[in-house]
Amino acid sequence: MKEGKIIAVGKDAIDEKEKILLFFGDKATEGLRRYSIIQEISDPQAITIKPGDQIAFDQKSYVVTFVGNIANQNLHSLQHVTFVFDTVPETNVIANGIYLAPDELPEIAVGMTVTYP
Repeated sequence: MKEGKIIAVGKDAIDEKEKILLFFGDKATEGLRRYSIIQEISDPQAITIKPGDQIAFDQKSYVVTFVGNIANQNLHSLQHVTFVFDTVPETNVIANGIYLAPDELPEIAVGMTVTYP
């Protein structure tokens, strides 16, 4: 398992109605930082996420229900992923989305750990 550390939370990064969290690495542009959670992962290329895996935000675990076709690639190159806390739609899935269950947002804070498979 690999761990990421949250190092910043943008002022508009969390919206309880959206149930989506955008994660980026430290090289995110200033425009993205407002809407993003910035994480630091020592070796993002070592992470490959697939359905059935578990991802934990500190002690709260979620099951991966779907992985968009470019999610792992973006995680490897930019430490970017879109976590979606909702059921997978039949159409218009987010290509960079990692859909998680249950469908409730975790508490997010600077310094917390995200554990990847």
